[in-house]
Amino acid sequence: DDLGSKRKRQRKPKDLSGIADILLLNSSQNLSTRLQNREAMRSKTHTVEDDKVIGFIFNGAGEKLKFFPIRIFKGKEFVDVACTDATGKFVFSGLKAGRYTLTTEGKTIEFRVKK
Repeated sequence: DDLGSKRKRQRKPKDLSGIADILLLNSSQNLSTRLQNREAMRSKTHTVEDDKVIGFIFNGAGEKLKFFPIRIFKGKEFVDVACTDATGKFVFSGLKAGRYTLTTEGKTIEFRVKK
């Protein structure tokens, strides 16, 4: 029947479970340039030149996650929590020099603020 054939043609939903990546930008970088260099940056410690870190959180399907919580720690000390906005972007500002960790749903990324 017509309804059955429509169901067969429907695509499976994308896998939205799990966090695939946290992507950081320096204030001078744009997202498309950073996405092109993503693989090369995975093994490196990220360095932020000013007191602000900007980033995006992606799911397993490569989609930016909107309104998703992320926490920042300096060493083992909790600093703040933020949520990604409607574009999937998060921002932490007013950071002092040192090493930080961002964490969300079991995914972490370390970076250094250099001032």
